Amino acid sequence: MTDVKAQFDRLDCTESRYTREALEGEGTEAAETLVQIVHARASALVILHRIWRLERRGRYIWSMEDGQWKILNVHVLSEEVHSSWKLGR
Repeated sequence: MTDVKAQFDRLDCTESRYTREALEGEGTEAAETLVQIVHARASALVILHRIWRLERRGRYIWSMEDGQWKILNVHVLSEEVHSSWKLGR
């Protein structure tokens, strides 16, 4: 857990966006298929940067409980992670 926290502490830039491909619902349950794209950057010594791009497609099952929508289940359909290094500011 400490290692994960240390890794997140080094992130100096993140961006995440979602695109909904499909949404189905009935009553208090809904299912949606989303594509999520995340860009993240961690820097070391101010000039060395590691950059990640994550693209995930998943099906999310939601349920209305106590007046709030909550995720019951996530099925990851596909996931790709790309990593690169950049030198400079």
